[in-house]
Amino acid sequence: MREIDDFRKLFSRNSVYLTAENCPAIDSRNRYDSDEAWASAGFHSFSQKEVKYLIISQVLDEEEGSDITRKERLLFGDDVSKVHKNRYIIQHFDELIPDTYHRKHLPAKYILMFFHFIGIQDGKMSDAVNYFNEVYISSPTHHFETVTYQAVNVYKKEVLQDKDGAYKAFAESLKQHFFANLTLQNASNF
Repeated sequence: MREIDDFRKLFSRNSVYLTAENCPAIDSRNRYDSDEAWASAGFHSFSQKEVKYLIISQVLDEEEGSDITRKERLLFGDDVSKVHKNRYIIQHFDELIPDTYHRKHLPAKYILMFFHFIGIQDGKMSDAVNYFNEVYISSPTHHFETVTYQAVNVYKKEVLQDKDGAYKAFAESLKQHFFANLTLQNASNF
C-alpha cells in the first residue's frame, strides 16, 4: 500500500487492469474468503505487478463504500445494481414459488431456473447455491429450508431443454414480480 499510495487515485474503477478477467491475482483472490486465506496461495504465484493491481482494486472498492462481497463479485461481476437486484430477489424468492407447493425444502428446479435466468455459469454453480442459501436464510420471511448443489444440479438438463415450458413460465413470473412493476420503494433497494 505504501508503494502505490501516491498514484492510486490515477486509476479508474473501470480500468481493464482491475478486472478478474485481466488480472490473475484478482481472479485468484476472489476465490478466497479473506486476504489471509489467499496469501499463502498467492504469495509465490503472482508477480508484484499483479498484486499491485489487486491492492488498488481492493482500495478503490473500500473507498467506494461498496457492500458487495467477494463472493458476489465472483458470481455477478462488479455491477453494484445487478448484485443488489439479485440479492433482493433471493431474499424474496418465496414470492416466485406457487401457493400449491407444500414441501419442506425450496424447489431446487426453481433455483436452477433463477441461475439460468441471471447467467450463472456451470463452473460457479456450487458457489452460487451456497450463496443463494446464505442470502435466502438471512431473510426473516423465508418459508422453506435450503437445498444442496446436488439437488439443484439434477435439473440441469431439464431446465436447458425446457420441454414442459417451466423455465419460460418461471422467467415470465420473475420479470413480472421483480422487473415490470417496481415501486419506488423497491427500486431504492436495488
